[in-house]
Amino acid sequence: MVYNKFRLDSFWGLPVTNKELRIKRIRGYFIEAAQEIIDKEGIHAVTIRKVAQRAGYNSATLYNYFRNLDHLLALALSRHMGHYIETVLETLRGDETPFELYCTDWFVFAEKSFRLPKEYDYLFFKKPGADIAEVYNEYFKEHPDHFEQLPEAFRSMCKEQNQYTRDLAFLHTQFGFLEDSVLRRISEMNILLHKAMLRDLAEDEALQAHWEEYLERFKAYFLFVTRELEEVDPILP
Repeated sequence: MVYNKFRLDSFWGLPVTNKELRIKRIRGYFIEAAQEIIDKEGIHAVTIRKVAQRAGYNSATLYNYFRNLDHLLALALSRHMGHYIETVLETLRGDETPFELYCTDWFVFAEKSFRLPKEYDYLFFKKPGADIAEVYNEYFKEHPDHFEQLPEAFRSMCKEQNQYTRDLAFLHTQFGFLEDSVLRRISEMNILLHKAMLRDLAEDEALQAHWEEYLERFKAYFLFVTRELEEVDPILP
């Protein structure tokens, strides 16, 4: 098997061999084919056979580059994580307090996920074995400068494998002086709140037209849950 699992700190700046270029090119064909099917028919229409046919290879070849269909789909969704990172970078002023940074993370993430609920629900909750860091890698391989531009809390978060460790890493970076139990409680409440609202949007197409209303409700609930963080923000004026 030629598949290699990249880590965030292991591939940038290294020489690229012809074999690695070929692997990247063929993997790209499969990922692009999966993305086209998602765009035209939805994520649940993607199959190994469809992707292989669209990419111009047989199904057996696909397994040389991906562990399974879920692995391929996760990487195909990496572009959406790219949209999230790009929006974060556009939103940041550079002088945010820790609490403001945490709000930026969640509000941008909620906005992106509520716009595409099926894709985000699949990636973050329906496939708990998916490695989110691997999805970030797929984007950062093409945009390493974006990783360097992110504040430390975001960089720490991007190295985590799932939504729960992802959020806790962010909180520990920004509010490490608080008790772990407090951070875990806040994190779990935010994740469960987001998960429930995202699942509603993903499972009821009629609700998807109201995603902006869901976003405003989420923000209000989030600010209630995180009021302890706002009160102890160490660099508030």
